[in-house]
Amino acid sequence: MIFRRAEGALLTDRSVSPVPAAGPDPTTRPGPTVSRAPLLAAAVFLVALNLRPAITAVGPVLPMIGAGEHLGEGALGVLGALPLVAFGVASPLVPRIARPLGVERAIGASLLLLALGCAVRSYAGILGLWLGTAIIGSAIAVGNVLVPVLLRDGPASAMFRAA
Repeated sequence: MIFRRAEGALLTDRSVSPVPAAGPDPTTRPGPTVSRAPLLAAAVFLVALNLRPAITAVGPVLPMIGAGEHLGEGALGVLGALPLVAFGVASPLVPRIARPLGVERAIGASLLLLALGCAVRSYAGILGLWLGTAIIGSAIAVGNVLVPVLLRDGPASAMFRAA
């Protein structure tokens, strides 16, 4: 026979020890777990590691790109500046992208877009060189804006705020 409910448990007439109530208490939410923090740190490191080479690897090979695609020095300068222009254009649009997708999915989508941009730049000729470079710059802009947000709002920051 059940007498009363006390602190989320049921007390019976046969014992004074509480019997757990059925299922979890729906009014409480689990807090951030410590075990997720190293995984988040590794993911942020890997994302940051993948954002850099698509831009930094171009500088040393610009003379070869110019010779292979018959581009002058002025065009190569514009090609080198194109990712920065894409950063400036795409960065203000990132919150509109991240709002419906969420931060994690938007970062994942930017990594897929980065891979697509690398493929287009590498295999689609002269048009692909320009288009792929713009796609790469836009994808990196998304990552540059959202990775700090992920760190700010992630489980590690919640642990630091609690301490």
